[in-house]
Amino acid sequence: GILCFSLTGSTNSCQINSILSFGIVSTMSSSILFKFRSGTNFEPLPLVGQSARLLDVKRAIVKAKQLDRSSGMQLEFDLSVKNATTNQEYVDNSAIIPRGTRLVVQRLPAARGHGI
Repeated sequence: GILCFSLTGSTNSCQINSILSFGIVSTMSSSILFKFRSGTNFEPLPLVGQSARLLDVKRAIVKAKQLDRSSGMQLEFDLSVKNATTNQEYVDNSAIIPRGTRLVVQRLPAARGHGI
């Protein structure tokens, strides 16, 4: 909840703070949050739907971080993706990741012909 104090009797600032707080909460739960292992802050990865396949999440991270500047169609690296809360690593590219999940990502070299 939000607790407001006002010396002037005005509640306008409380209403604005309430709206801003609600907006932040709804934005965070409507996306998947990720950070690289060496990073400090989680970034939102807005996706369509209530969940996303791991492969789609990896591709969205690559695009968001502009890691796809290589000359070939297939990237020569893979991303290790772990749930930040449970430390569970997602290994199946068809695994479903729900909105609101916090992910820790690490860039790894891919076996020949097996990049993203």
